[in-house]
Amino acid sequence: MNKVQTKLIIFAFFLAIGLGIGSFYFSYSNLRSVEQLFESRQEEKEALFDNLIKLKSSSLLAYAYDYTYWDDMVELVEKENPTFAKENIDPSLSTYKANAAWVYRLDFSGVYAVNDLEDEDLKTFPLPTASLKKIFVGSLFPHFYIVTSKGLLEVAGAPIQPSVDVERKSAPRGYFLVGRFWDKAYLDEFSNLISGEVERNVDDQTPHVY
Repeated sequence: MNKVQTKLIIFAFFLAIGLGIGSFYFSYSNLRSVEQLFESRQEEKEALFDNLIKLKSSSLLAYAYDYTYWDDMVELVEKENPTFAKENIDPSLSTYKANAAWVYRLDFSGVYAVNDLEDEDLKTFPLPTASLKKIFVGSLFPHFYIVTSKGLLEVAGAPIQPSVDVERKSAPRGYFLVGRFWDKAYLDEFSNLISGEVERNVDDQTPHVY
């Protein structure tokens, strides 16, 4: 084998290595680009989902807020008027797309409760009194999620105050809690809006998007 042939073989060898490295780098770059595109779209879906949660939750938050600076609600807590409650709270569930509502005195003894599932268990709020007290100590307008035997329940609460207290600064006269279940129909609605799949995490039961 002469020197020219040897040089050609060496050149071909290094050329093959170079082409292999180039091919690997090109494939890796394409794979990384696809991964980055997927991650970007996933982040967009997550952001959209978060915004949708805020939008969908706004009606529940408004329900709790709007119904609690009202003299009639103060009177309901202090004198108990089931007729007023039935005529005003019961139909409001569908208006605000809620499933349940609870009215409590300051000591968290129950005044009135209603739900559109005809569920006897929901006549009392699915947390003990001690937990409710802690929740309202932390915030007079709490918004949280709890796991119940009926599924994931989104809850909004507010203190009951007189109509003149539009700034919500007076001492609470009672408390109002409203809830909405994240059932399959509700999750499917989210899935359609984001063109993805929304599920509850098996371990912590919080909503996630895929």
